Amino acid sequence: MAWNTAVFRLQEIDTTLTAIKRLLSEIEDALKDDHTLREAQAQAKTTERAAAAARKAQKDLEFELQRVETERQQKESQLYGGSVHNARELQDLQAKVKSLRQHKAELEDALLEAMMAQEEATAIAEAAETVRREAEAELQKSQAALTSERDTLIARSQALSAEAVQVRQEIPPVILESYDYLQPRLGGISVAQLRDDDTCALCGIGVSAHPREAARAGEEAYCDGCDRLLVYFF
Repeated sequence: MAWNTAVFRLQEIDTTLTAIKRLLSEIEDALKDDHTLREAQAQAKTTERAAAAARKAQKDLEFELQRVETERQQKESQLYGGSVHNARELQDLQAKVKSLRQHKAELEDALLEAMMAQEEATAIAEAAETVRREAEAELQKSQAALTSERDTLIARSQALSAEAVQVRQEIPPVILESYDYLQPRLGGISVAQLRDDDTCALCGIGVSAHPREAARAGEEAYCDGCDRLLVYFF
């Protein structure tokens, strides 16, 4: 392989490797990005706590309602059972039964509201759990795709790196030294092709006689405009 072809290929390889490195970095960041799932998990946890609190409130009211109803039945049995004859005691029992009936009605209203609140809280929690499961499934799917892409890029990078080692052996040391020096200083593009109209393919500047003749002769030459290493292909 002629050195001009080799150095041009080396630049293609290095440009591709740079792009792959950038993509791999983006993939690694994406693999670490689980904020959507974490937000869904937090929301599901919060809504489930609210639903659990609503269920407890309903059960507490059901228990209290049962207790009041049991007491009311007991007091009514005493009131109408004939076991109490004292007028004051009868009045107290009547007042107690009335109070228990009123309290029962209040509890029934509160229980109805608690049941509605519990149903709503449970529905919200179930919806949040559905979102959490979907976010988890989507993350797993996304990470599987990203992992596959990462593996493909790594394999491609390894193959190109191996090729670069071989290509470098085809380039004269002085040219390779110049290439390595210019790469970081010229944005990773240190080689430019000389067009048939004697202009630089990158900057478009017309190349003066000496460098263009050197480039056409397969010798070391640099662009007058962008200072890149010039290569010419017949």
